[in-house]
Amino acid sequence: MPGHHTAVDGIQAGYIMQSHRTTAAKTVTYRTVTILITCGLMYAISGSLPASAAFATLDQAVKMVFYYFHERAWASAGQKAGGKA
Repeated sequence: MPGHHTAVDGIQAGYIMQSHRTTAAKTVTYRTVTILITCGLMYAISGSLPASAAFATLDQAVKMVFYYFHERAWASAGQKAGGKA
């Protein structure tokens, strides 16, 4: 049927899924860049590298905890809606 896609051999909805290794590498590089941006901005504001590094580390830790609870809330909402999240 035209326009109809199914999950076959790593292809889902017309999208070729990337490998776990690629996803992991992208995750690490993205987090590294965001930490460096936060640290750089805080250094520009404070002029203190130790304070900037501490803030960037704390910032990432808080965001990871928030992300976990954000994902759990979405999963819970999906279960309440009949598993359509």
